[in-house]
Amino acid sequence: MKLLALVLLVLALPLAAASEFSTDISISGNDIVTEDISLTFDSPEAYDSFIFSVADEPLSVGYDGGYAVTATDGGYEIEFMWPIAVGENTVGFTLLFDGLVLKRSGERVFRTAFSGGYDSTTVRVTLPDGFTLSSEGPAATPPPDTITTDGRRITLAWAFPGDAAVAVFYEGPDSPLLWLLAAVAAVILIAIWVYIFFLNRAARAIDEVISEDERRVLDAVRGGEPIQKKVAEGLSFSKSKMSKVVRRLEEKGLIAKEPHFKTNRLKLKKKI
Repeated sequence: MKLLALVLLVLALPLAAASEFSTDISISGNDIVTEDISLTFDSPEAYDSFIFSVADEPLSVGYDGGYAVTATDGGYEIEFMWPIAVGENTVGFTLLFDGLVLKRSGERVFRTAFSGGYDSTTVRVTLPDGFTLSSEGPAATPPPDTITTDGRRITLAWAFPGDAAVAVFYEGPDSPLLWLLAAVAAVILIAIWVYIFFLNRAARAIDEVISEDERRVLDAVRGGEPIQKKVAEGLSFSKSKMSKVVRRLEEKGLIAKEPHFKTNRLKLKKKI
């Protein structure tokens, strides 16, 4: 499991210190992690830039000033150019990550950690829309200070006196839904197979009890020609022969007829 470890390093002499760290983490349904980070510095006016270290390469970086991402042996360093005016001491940026959520047996696990010698660290994690905390085992470690919801998404919050490490265990509608969809698909496939099986068996049974002339009449009616006189003409049947064939098909319950001018309109009684 990849652990998102965020370590604040500030390059300057004397060394800059961030006293407060705050992050709002939002997890999407497709496991994209968005981190809105806020840092409060003691004396920002003395420094030109600061470096933020992460274990995984971010998909994107949102920041008002300039920045540069550099790969290191242990992960990635993001150098932020100082964008704020003298006298202001808070800076914010947004990082997007993928691959930080572990899926196991219908449950999802998100872990993250932050270190940097802060006086206070605040972490908030918001689950995807419609997801709930795990019903088995701990929902989060350590236990969050608060758990709130807007009716659609659950948010967990922690306040630490220094470094922080949290884990959240949650589950969503996709796990039971996939099983339900698979079950429905299986039922539909079985129903189709049973329908085709009995349809073919019925067709074979009919083949055993009808003559070739009766089969030709059935094929003509099935093909869209329901007028008895025209069927007879198409098959080169005499009027008397056509009447006998239609009568036998009526007796076998395969055809029904209704008067149509001086002839009859034929229709199938069974789908064959």
